[in-house]
Amino acid sequence: MNTLFLKISALIKNKKKVILLGLLAVAIIGGAVWYFSPKKIAYDTVSVARRDVVLGVFVTGTVKPAEDAKLSFDASGRVGSVSVKVGDRVFLGKTLAILESAQTDTYARYLRAEANVAAEEAKLAEMKRGARPEEIAVAEAKAEKARATILHEENAAENALLDGYIKTDDAIRNKSDQMFSNPRTTSAFILNIPVNDAQAKIDIEDMRVMLEPLLQRLRATGGSMGNSADEHMLMSNTVLFLETLSLAVNALAPGGSLSQATIDGYKAAIFSARANVQAADGALYTAEQNYENAVLVSRLADADLALVRAGSSEEAVDGQEARVFAARADLAVASADLSKASIRAPFPGLITKIDVSRGESVMAGTPVVTIVGDAQFEIEARVPETDIVHVAVGKEAGATLDAYGKAEIFPATVFEVEPAETVVEGVPTYIVKLLLKDQKHLARSGMTADVTINADIKTNVIAIPSRAIKTEDNRKTVRILREDGTVETRTVEIGLRGSDGFTEIVTGLVEGDMGITGEAK
Repeated sequence: MNTLFLKISALIKNKKKVILLGLLAVAIIGGAVWYFSPKKIAYDTVSVARRDVVLGVFVTGTVKPAEDAKLSFDASGRVGSVSVKVGDRVFLGKTLAILESAQTDTYARYLRAEANVAAEEAKLAEMKRGARPEEIAVAEAKAEKARATILHEENAAENALLDGYIKTDDAIRNKSDQMFSNPRTTSAFILNIPVNDAQAKIDIEDMRVMLEPLLQRLRATGGSMGNSADEHMLMSNTVLFLETLSLAVNALAPGGSLSQATIDGYKAAIFSARANVQAADGALYTAEQNYENAVLVSRLADADLALVRAGSSEEAVDGQEARVFAARADLAVASADLSKASIRAPFPGLITKIDVSRGESVMAGTPVVTIVGDAQFEIEARVPETDIVHVAVGKEAGATLDAYGKAEIFPATVFEVEPAETVVEGVPTYIVKLLLKDQKHLARSGMTADVTINADIKTNVIAIPSRAIKTEDNRKTVRILREDGTVETRTVEIGLRGSDGFTEIVTGLVEGDMGITGEAK
């Protein structure tokens, strides 16, 4: 019995060993299958699509005036007037300063020389032609009509003077003074609108103070030809004042007691006032020119009449020709002297320095006024040799100025690329100049500018992130994830590699392909 039990026990033990061995075999086979079978990998992908690819060149430069000049008289003398101050913006051709001689003797001599040339030339023409009785009658009628025209045009000019004063007075006292809180004085005007720019507020108040004495003087003297220069100055300064005030009003936002309707009213008042003053100033210039032309026509008519009545001989004609030549020479000298005795703005700009005052004696060639062109500034930057191949005249760019942060972007255009290199710390660089478009007049000379030059751009092209492109055996490849989960490696031809992280694909990919940029973590 014991022997049978022992045999059964041994048999059971052997079966357990077989089962254990079987289980171990299954585990080994399963592990091998798992280890050697392909595993599913997760990828980071991006859909191939059309977009713009931009290549930018990033440089840092310095803002400089596109134009600047130190102006001087070409003649020595005593300064008669300086019609500008530091900080004034002036237009092309504006008179900045004149010598006393240009106000009196030199200018008068120029006018006399000009009139003399016209008269002498008229005499010569008439002497060569001769005259008949009916021509004399016609000449007499012309002379009489010309004298009548002088009176008419003089009245028209005085009316234009009066109209100009009325419109300027209205622009200042009715249109703009509603924005000032204090009574009219010659010493202070307080702007009563919430202008955030403190300097702009000061400038507006100062300009209003400067206008008041001239406005009062013209009111006291009335419209007459003798006041035309002062009135032109008043209207010109009024327009500049209104333009500056307009910038402040345009920046206003409704709030508190200030409504949008009030702001719109201010804007409309300034707009109409400026238009009225500009029109009046132009009308006055026209009236003055008409008057001067009438005077000249009258002189010519009188000269014609005298010649018609006198007749002429050959000797007289020769003598008259000599007088014409002499008159022209005198005019040339007078014109040159007048030009030497005055300084005019060679371009629109900002007055940055004045070195003389009224009554001060100056020598010819001594700098008197410094002007910087504020209509346009330029940015000068150094571009490394690695990037200069992408920069050319005409390329557009965007610039930010450190003074205003990254939010204010100034358009710019490359207008000069110097061909010769400059070595900086062992690296060849090339000076590139860009024209800065600054319609808000924010730029100042010496400011630091960060510039992005749009060296090249491809629009609406097949593109993919540059990191998805690999180099294999001197060819460019991109891995594509198929819909079934498999991966395909494609050879591609690339175009523009942008600084925005994307590269143009010329061939090899189509829209909708899923490009692999890396394995998911």
